[in-house]
Amino acid sequence: MLEHLAKCLAVFGLAMVRPTFAPALALVSKLHVAESILLTSLGITSSVVLVSSVGERVVAFFAARRARKGKPPKPPREIHPRVRGIWERYGALGIAFITPPLLSPPGTGMAAAAFDVPSPRVAGYMIWAGIFWGSTYSIIWYFLAESLGLARP
Repeated sequence: MLEHLAKCLAVFGLAMVRPTFAPALALVSKLHVAESILLTSLGITSSVVLVSSVGERVVAFFAARRARKGKPPKPPREIHPRVRGIWERYGALGIAFITPPLLSPPGTGMAAAAFDVPSPRVAGYMIWAGIFWGSTYSIIWYFLAESLGLARP
């Protein structure tokens, strides 16, 4: 039981940082494909929500600190043109769905924070994006393992 929990936490933790390889770890750990989808989806979603909500608080803290010192607010930093293009074309939904494979979930959370998307809105989009990407990655990995004749749980 404890060993199974450790495997699940490892897949969840990897999905928070690099969700593309989390289903591979689940496959090697002999987890069921449903567990892989669930853990990868939860890892993606929780990472983005955590980073975006912490990002909002960090920005507010530093803005208040600069205001207390009597300094003007810092100008916004230049955002990568690819991310800016996604934002201009698709908005917060595009950031949620397109950037996880490009930037990883923490990068998606930072992009959402940079564009001042509220955390509840990010969470709503990321639940669906996490389910989509978690399912996609898991199905691809498990299909490859089955088609190559590798061991399956």
